[in-house]
Amino acid sequence: MTKGKLREIFMQCIFQMEAQKDSSMKLAELFLDDMKLSDKDKRFILKRVAHIRENLEDIDKIIDNFAKTFTSQRMDKVCLAALRVCIFEIKIEKEVPAAVAINEAVRITKEYSTESSASLVNGILGSYMRSGENEN
Repeated sequence: MTKGKLREIFMQCIFQMEAQKDSSMKLAELFLDDMKLSDKDKRFILKRVAHIRENLEDIDKIIDNFAKTFTSQRMDKVCLAALRVCIFEIKIEKEVPAAVAINEAVRITKEYSTESSASLVNGILGSYMRSGENEN
């Protein structure tokens, strides 16, 4: 499966966890079982879900700092999931170039939400990147 499709499923998993107010690995496993993934792809996504869970407070602080008019608690769940995945990829995982992670977050948001939601995601991520906070 392509990296882009795996990222999309990863984002959907993060969305499900937020929408159902259940961040348990059990929910993630059940969700991924329905996706008919290979064991390798499932392990890849579960590892990333575990890392987001471990860093969720820090990721959401970044979102809150750059969202300005929204907080992570009030934000559209699709936007929030896309932002969490993108910030995780940029700040923590660091395996994907930031431009690729941002483009994918915007693309996925457009697909699952609205153009204005995609603009919000792009604006928050652009502000985050310009701030230099993404550099360690």
